[in-house]
Amino acid sequence: MPFFSGQRRTLFRTDTLGFAGIYEIDEADHILVGDSFLANSGGDDMRNSIGALLSLASKNKKYYQAAYPGNLTHYLKRVKTLDKITFPKILPLTFFVYEGNDLIKFKNLKRKTKETFLSILIKHINKSQYTPANKFLYYKYNQFKRNLLESNGGRKLVEIKTIGSDKVGFFTNYERVTNSDIAQLPREIEKLKYFAKTRKVCLVFIPTKWSSYLTNLSTEERHPILMDQFKELKNNGVEVIDLTSTFQSYIRDNKTLDKPYHLFWTDDTHWNSKGIELATSKILSLEGCY
Repeated sequence: MPFFSGQRRTLFRTDTLGFAGIYEIDEADHILVGDSFLANSGGDDMRNSIGALLSLASKNKKYYQAAYPGNLTHYLKRVKTLDKITFPKILPLTFFVYEGNDLIKFKNLKRKTKETFLSILIKHINKSQYTPANKFLYYKYNQFKRNLLESNGGRKLVEIKTIGSDKVGFFTNYERVTNSDIAQLPREIEKLKYFAKTRKVCLVFIPTKWSSYLTNLSTEERHPILMDQFKELKNNGVEVIDLTSTFQSYIRDNKTLDKPYHLFWTDDTHWNSKGIELATSKILSLEGCY
């Protein structure tokens, strides 16, 4: 691995639908929808998950975590499935959107051309008769793809910086997203506005480690189009909770960082227990959905 700070262990349980959480869907009062940031990629066990912390703080509400890899398009399809299960109950929804891989961003046309060429090439190889030559081509294809497409233009995939007394790894592909002035949510936000007509709907925006640690620029300064979308959602009944300034302020106020102050794993893009706790505190401070 490019950067590895050591092994860690986390404990989790899955419900009857296969989602990681402490409650079953028929117990739920509120549904949290997202991917790995809900799936206990941060924290030490399910008691540290954001659903568990929100449930503990509210005392009489149970927050169900519907976490599975995907993006906003997949999250909306997931809600459709869950609505059929919970019917006739219509539960409040909170969508967790990550800056790193849930936004539409500018595509490098040269890179896209190379990706298309390589995908066509490998299809031909897969359809061809198995031979040592084809095996060699397949090997070279994967090597070429790894070097060409994952090298981020010759840069390292992970950049190591010293934060406080620790070495911290930053995924460089997210730097481009962090600083993109045309990054935005997909047009499926229309469906969020539709949901908001019949129930409470929230969107929690999770910043990248780059945004939290390495820049003081606001979300509006970096993503003006995204902020316009946030305003549109708010005007249509969707509560938007942007964690960026909260995370930036916490880092800035703890300049002599040590492990207890980190909001993300030092060798991972996901938040740790402290990041989850801070996010929970910010979410609970706003009454729009909670």
